[in-house]
Amino acid sequence: MKVIKVDPRNTSKKCSNCGNIQDMPLGIREYNCSRCGMQMDRDINASINILHMATTLGQRESHAQEESVRPQKEAVLEELRTDKIHPLQDAVIA
Repeated sequence: MKVIKVDPRNTSKKCSNCGNIQDMPLGIREYNCSRCGMQMDRDINASINILHMATTLGQRESHAQEESVRPQKEAVLEELRTDKIHPLQDAVIA
């Protein structure tokens, strides 16, 4: 598996749909874009932004990988957008 370092700056403040960046206090857990109206859990929105950034960086390193990365990226994005349960919601803290 390939690991790509991504700068996490503004990933939870940036709309994964239109790219709008807006200030958000940490207490607000849902991202509501003031530009396009997209609504999504703040952490899922950030994970989509990180995925976009990682695949963009990965494609710069290897154009041969572009064809195999795109279908996988689209599948992950679709799963994140349609998943109604937050991935950490059912976690048990010991």
